Amino acid sequence: MRRLVPALALVAAMAGCASTRDAHRPSPDPVARPAPAPMSDTLKVDTVAGPDSSVVIDQGPIAIRKVPPEYPDLGRGHRVEGLVRVQALVGADGRVEDTRMVQSIQLLDEAAMAAVRQWEFKPALAKGKPVPVWTTIPVRFTLN
Repeated sequence: MRRLVPALALVAAMAGCASTRDAHRPSPDPVARPAPAPMSDTLKVDTVAGPDSSVVIDQGPIAIRKVPPEYPDLGRGHRVEGLVRVQALVGADGRVEDTRMVQSIQLLDEAAMAAVRQWEFKPALAKGKPVPVWTTIPVRFTLN
């Protein structure tokens, strides 16, 4: 039995297990984690447009041209900032066919929708073919 205990300790050490004698040792400092990867330009699909909304999407639309909004003078004058969410219908050709407001800031809405209407996308794909989809696009307005 005495010979078995050192053998078990050796096996535990080789397997990376801590022994009871290591229990009193402080754990090492945590390792710094890398910052999260930047958000992809691939957008989440809200719904599939067209007659068959049960189509399974393989890949969401990917923004390839983003046009920033022009800050409205009235919004700038009133120092209005915030996030507006615009839902866009991205067609099978990658162009924005329609927009509607999801989260509104009244003085900024039209500028946000006008900017999103100019965006261009690599269209969403279903079974390798482009399909029209609705997706929500956040548009942030800041005065800095």
